[in-house]
Amino acid sequence: MSEPSPCPSKSSPTVQSSDGRIVLDVENGRLISINRTGSQILTYLDQGWDELRIAAEISQQSGAPIQAVLSDTLAFVQSLKDLRLFPRVPSGEKNHG
Repeated sequence: MSEPSPCPSKSSPTVQSSDGRIVLDVENGRLISINRTGSQILTYLDQGWDELRIAAEISQQSGAPIQAVLSDTLAFVQSLKDLRLFPRVPSGEKNHG
């Protein structure tokens, strides 16, 4: 098993899997499986990228239309917010609040 990735929150560690990433939402007692593209989006969010930059990169890599990728990216980020898994706390940073 690989090392945990940067966490969506202090209590939600993630682990890379062969199909993407698994988020352990300790506060709500659930595991959330995220596919490879979702994992890629999380990685870019951790690096401080905004949704438009992420969509442009994925569109370029996949050849999919930018509007479709942007729509999917925005929906995915909204899902993370709805699940209270975003904003994320990148590794090395501490929540000072």
